[in-house]
Amino acid sequence: MEKLNKKEQKSKDSGSKKKMSIKWRNGSYSAGIIVAMIAIVLVINLIAEKLPSNIKQIDISTNQIYSIGDTTKAVLDDLEEDVKIVILAEENYIDHRIEQLIDNYAAASKHITKEVIDPVLHPSALTEYNTTANNVIVSCEETGKQRVIAFGEMIVYDQMAYYYYGQYQETEFDGEGQITSAISYVSTESENKIYTLEGHGESSFSDTITDLIDKGNIELGSVNLLIDGAIPEDCGLLVIYAATSDLANDERDMLLSYLKDGGKMMILIGTDGTKLPNLEAVMSEYGIELVDGYIADTQRFYQNSYYNIFPVFDTSNEICSGFTSDSLALVINARGMTVQEDLRDGLNVEGFMKTSSDGYAVTSNENRTQGTYLLGAVATETVKEEQATPADATEADAADSDTSDKETRLTVISASTLIEQQITDAFPSLVNTDVFMNAVTANFDEVENISIPAKSLEITYNTVKNANTWGLLFVAVIPIGLIVIGLIIWIRRKRA
Repeated sequence: MEKLNKKEQKSKDSGSKKKMSIKWRNGSYSAGIIVAMIAIVLVINLIAEKLPSNIKQIDISTNQIYSIGDTTKAVLDDLEEDVKIVILAEENYIDHRIEQLIDNYAAASKHITKEVIDPVLHPSALTEYNTTANNVIVSCEETGKQRVIAFGEMIVYDQMAYYYYGQYQETEFDGEGQITSAISYVSTESENKIYTLEGHGESSFSDTITDLIDKGNIELGSVNLLIDGAIPEDCGLLVIYAATSDLANDERDMLLSYLKDGGKMMILIGTDGTKLPNLEAVMSEYGIELVDGYIADTQRFYQNSYYNIFPVFDTSNEICSGFTSDSLALVINARGMTVQEDLRDGLNVEGFMKTSSDGYAVTSNENRTQGTYLLGAVATETVKEEQATPADATEADAADSDTSDKETRLTVISASTLIEQQITDAFPSLVNTDVFMNAVTANFDEVENISIPAKSLEITYNTVKNANTWGLLFVAVIPIGLIVIGLIIWIRRKRA
């Protein structure tokens, strides 16, 4: 019995040792798995930390304020010079939205580099960049150009809220618009300038339009032909915006001479209906005729008024080439235009904006003429400019001297309301400003519309349609249904 007990004891001890060995192996295996998983997670985190912010971060903001759009991507794709973006501010004063957006620029192009400089630790940076703290500096060594963007230009506050209540209420984020404009400016050598004609009761551009022109890196000036005596030589585009009185004969002749020499001009017709024979003569010289009366459209109108027109776009024209079938612009009290039948050789007139076939030129309640009327048109004509011949050149050389082509361009928009602030600000989803800026930039070589509007920071709320029905579904129907299903399963298992 004692021998058997010893054998049993040995057997028990052997079994215990085997179990302990198995437990030890299992425990070691589990510990090894845990250590391996921790190591994998650490490695993944280290790799993820090195990834660009545009990959590891997802922009879930309402208006995609951290993301760069198609216009910016096109600018970065065409970028050939290296551009440096410096955030000059103490760390505590840097808005994370600005820094994250700049990170996305650096990730999107190998030509963009980002640097953060604390002016307290490096005060010489203020002298180097000739600016103050809390700014973003965009510079290009190749061109030697620099632009400074204040934080306050990118994060716009409600001035009225601050004035009346002393509260800083954010309304818009203009980071992409300002930075893309700065990159385009510092990376190009060319300078472009628009002059607006004065002296005829013309309207002034709204803040919205001047801001877009500034973002397009186009300088804005003005000229009075009777005082100045001529159109400035650096004028890239002359704009006549809603004149209420006519040109003098001398002014008419100066404008025609300017156009015949390859000049660029844009006319936006006012809505007061005043007859302007000399201005119309300039248009007529380039094949565009203004019809009498205001234009109504019984097919494409807004809020029960036939004079509030949604024009039809010709997307084959460069001004409207990026628009879709859903793109809408609104014009009010427009005048109508037609194209002369017999245009002189070399003159070409294209419409880019028009009424539907149910357009009407209305001069009175009884007098209305149906047709399709142009609301926007461009006249172009190629002119030859003879190159200067050296003094010592032979007659044969002079005869063979090359001539360079210049293009005259006259753009006419028959409704100045296209860019009125009460429309552009009240309907930001419309393409009114895009039409105007595309028409402007089409006059400049190698310039595209890069004017990106600011993005709203106003809080938007999700509105659930038929809230009572959805509430009943999620509060009552689904919970009760789950309870019933659970009871049925429990009863079946109990019976089994």
